[in-house]
Amino acid sequence: MAAVGLFSVDPQTGLIRTKAPLSHEERAVYRLRITATDRGYPPRTGVRVLRVEVLDVNDHRPTFASSSRVFQVRNDPSQSHRKISGFTLTWLFQVPEDAHVGMVIGSLAADATDGEILRQSANEEPLVVFTVVSPSTDNALIVNRASGDIVVAVPLDRERHSTYRLEVRALAHGGVNAGSDVHPRSSAISVTVQVQDVNDNAPVWPNDPVELEVREDALVGSVLANLTATDADEGINGELRYAILEQWPSAAKPFFELDALTGTLTLLEPLDFEELAAHSIVVAATDRATKNPKTTSMTVVVRVVDVNDHTPEFVSPATQVVAPATTSGTVVGAVLAVDRDSGNNGKVTYSVADPRLIVDPSGILTVAPGAPSFQPGARIVVEVTATDGGDPPRSSSQNLTLAVRSPTGTPARFSRAQVHADIAENARIGTFVARVSLAAGPGNATFRIPPGAADDAFVVDSVRGVISTKATLDRERRSNYLLPVYAITSDQQPFDEVDDITELADVALVDVTVTDINDHAPRFRHGACYPLAVPENSEEAVIHTVAAEDLDLGANGEVAYTITGSYSSN
Repeated sequence: MAAVGLFSVDPQTGLIRTKAPLSHEERAVYRLRITATDRGYPPRTGVRVLRVEVLDVNDHRPTFASSSRVFQVRNDPSQSHRKISGFTLTWLFQVPEDAHVGMVIGSLAADATDGEILRQSANEEPLVVFTVVSPSTDNALIVNRASGDIVVAVPLDRERHSTYRLEVRALAHGGVNAGSDVHPRSSAISVTVQVQDVNDNAPVWPNDPVELEVREDALVGSVLANLTATDADEGINGELRYAILEQWPSAAKPFFELDALTGTLTLLEPLDFEELAAHSIVVAATDRATKNPKTTSMTVVVRVVDVNDHTPEFVSPATQVVAPATTSGTVVGAVLAVDRDSGNNGKVTYSVADPRLIVDPSGILTVAPGAPSFQPGARIVVEVTATDGGDPPRSSSQNLTLAVRSPTGTPARFSRAQVHADIAENARIGTFVARVSLAAGPGNATFRIPPGAADDAFVVDSVRGVISTKATLDRERRSNYLLPVYAITSDQQPFDEVDDITELADVALVDVTVTDINDHAPRFRHGACYPLAVPENSEEAVIHTVAAEDLDLGANGEVAYTITGSYSSN
């Protein structure tokens, strides 16, 4: 039977359902070929084979012969009639919960004091008749009226009912050596049947997957979570042991350890958000059954939470040459500090400890309103502080020296202070990004990008102002860059201890947006696909959910699911 007609997958959610009842006798194993396709152009696909096992259940009633049990009846010479004797107040039987329907689990019998065994021919009434006075729960057990055999009537489930009780009355009729005046005697007994456990339940995780958030400064040895599953079986069938099946990414030294007895997840190695922001772990719970132990796996996603563990570092020159400045708002310099943290922890703001200057959020220094003019030949040392947005914040300072030169004509000024550019993430190294130009200024002006800015992913032609890529881009790693470009003019005037100093005349900010291309195929999450066991003859139901993710953006990252192939085996 073709598996495509028996299963379906929701193209949006990845839910896999059965479309018709399954039969273990017809086919025990199906292999479904699941394909995840994104909606990019051209489309990209990911494929995973899912093994579905159809479990055998007792759905065929066996045929069995009637019992040939012989019941013994004790003869009491002190009385003129027979009585049934030998019954205790309560009889106890034990039966495995996988006992098939029709199985005889025990018999109620009476002994004869003289050793005589009373047999009854097939066409006569039995000498002892057994009658159920109080039936068992769900009528799970029945008693053969003639033989007294206790028979399993329905499939048993210890996890639902572990003990059955029923009241049985045995009625004895006259027989051999009995006179016509013998009256029947009866005895009532209580029967208790204990259902013995078999390993018919697999461990169950309360949630799958489990997502944990762990600070990157968590100490080695810290307990991250207690991962515990449950098993409805009892004894060793319900005792669980835990293990890590896989850690991603794999490393020479594993980051995590799972206690086999308690399921306690412990940190073994330091975490670093800047190096790796997430870890995936596949853990398993296995019962301790001596025969065919059952295992269930579950995925744990550990998301590393960034902490403010990096201090801003200045990458701009500590000495800059400026023109004599008297006009409020004139640019006299620029500073740049980088912070490896993310979010607010990596967002840097600036302050300057000099009332003559103002520094804006991008690090550009301008003359404050009402500030006195800067005299030619002067050297002005100001302290600039870079502070990140962490809690608590971290900061560093730079003593910036501004060397004031003699006035030499019109200062260099960019034609546009802000430039926006888009570039595809698959752009080759050397691809054109944008161009900056000067509106006015001396002919010896050159352009420069400060070292460390924008991950050193861009370079500018010092003469033409053409900005191009210097490194491979990846939108999934970083989608935006704010790139400062300096206009520099040479100055041959000596300053005390500084010769051939350059002047930072103006700053332009280039906002570069990395656009997405369909460069990632859908990838099934760790632990999303593993062998499944499905009871045969089950109603239409959800049997599993597959989950794939695509790191691309928009339609490039939207995933649809289809069953593209199947395999079977018994």
